[in-house]
Amino acid sequence: GERKTKPRRSQTLKKRPHLSQLRVSAPITSKSTTKVPYTFSELGSFTEGDIHINRNGLSIKQAPKSPQVEDTISPDELEVFEDNVLGQGASGIVKLGKYLPQNRIVAIKKVPLNLEPGIRKKVLTELRTLYQCNHKNIVAFYGGFLQDGAVNLVLEYMNGGTLMDCLKVRGSIPEFIVGKMTAYLLPALSYIHKELHIVHRDIKPSNILIDSTGCIKLSDFGVSGKLANTIGIATTFAGTLTYMSPERIQGEGHSSNSDVWSFGLSLLECALGHFPFLAVDEDKNAITFFELLHRIQNNPTELPDDYSEDFKDFVSLCLKKNPGERPPTTELLFHPWVQKYMKDSPIHFCRWVHQTLRMQGKKFVCSAEECGECSGSYIERSSVEGETPRNIFYGTM
Repeated sequence: GERKTKPRRSQTLKKRPHLSQLRVSAPITSKSTTKVPYTFSELGSFTEGDIHINRNGLSIKQAPKSPQVEDTISPDELEVFEDNVLGQGASGIVKLGKYLPQNRIVAIKKVPLNLEPGIRKKVLTELRTLYQCNHKNIVAFYGGFLQDGAVNLVLEYMNGGTLMDCLKVRGSIPEFIVGKMTAYLLPALSYIHKELHIVHRDIKPSNILIDSTGCIKLSDFGVSGKLANTIGIATTFAGTLTYMSPERIQGEGHSSNSDVWSFGLSLLECALGHFPFLAVDEDKNAITFFELLHRIQNNPTELPDDYSEDFKDFVSLCLKKNPGERPPTTELLFHPWVQKYMKDSPIHFCRWVHQTLRMQGKKFVCSAEECGECSGSYIERSSVEGETPRNIFYGTM
């Protein structure tokens, strides 16, 4: 009979998904196999460990509560705009709403708790982290409650979308804008490392949110991990593949320095206008996981020609292949490139955000008094008219 031939490698690679869409996870390696029990009561409450949620709010006994979190919050105090879906995934949905006691527009993230344990764990991890967070450049959490077997997280609404949205319409971003973003975001990252002893583990442009006042904030703590008390190593393998540090891709222990890699890689993507490590070969076929790993470990990092030497030095420090050679965020805060933009005016960044929102066709009103870019002519329409921004990512769903 005729001899059968295997398909050429290039033919098989074309069917592979783009690596930026891949996610990986693996269980925590631990000597203990004890599972933390959880219960749903007949009265509509949920308890797991020290977390207790019911229709009127939540409490976490072993975590300090941020002053932004309301003691009680219930569905009766919220108006949900059912037609305004900000984000949606396999296990949850985020809708626009209004917190009536304060007349505040919010994002309401609803995730059922009867899902498989891995997803439920991510939701409770995010809940615990947000419950403690109190930083101006981390998306605020106002409270949560249980309704119809689902936890509802009431979050700050960021009407400008994600940094990834900006990249899609802008391409590469000017250095002074990237510098200002760093001056806002690096203190927030340092805060969760130093004050909360938490590794974010999923730093990337789509987890950085912007609003029309020029605020930029970290979001999505669904895969964040608690650092060990001594050496600060976490061993869970979760997050977005292409922004992982070399040690994380290999499944080795990782610490806050893994966040430093992801942060530096995100800044470099903003500068270049594309992901620094190409996920395709010369024929534009998707490469394999192992080929990407080889590139990250061995290929030199592409740096933009039109950026300053200080920027290149900062990013090069963040992207050291050896995690022990990456400075912690507390040291990076004093890097000359960061210090320069710590002192710079926020006005230019606010103007850049407004120009970007207009390029996306979004209408808004800026409440930042120091911004001279707006005259009030760009007014965000009410939710009833259905013109609110969509596809904003609010974490694990």
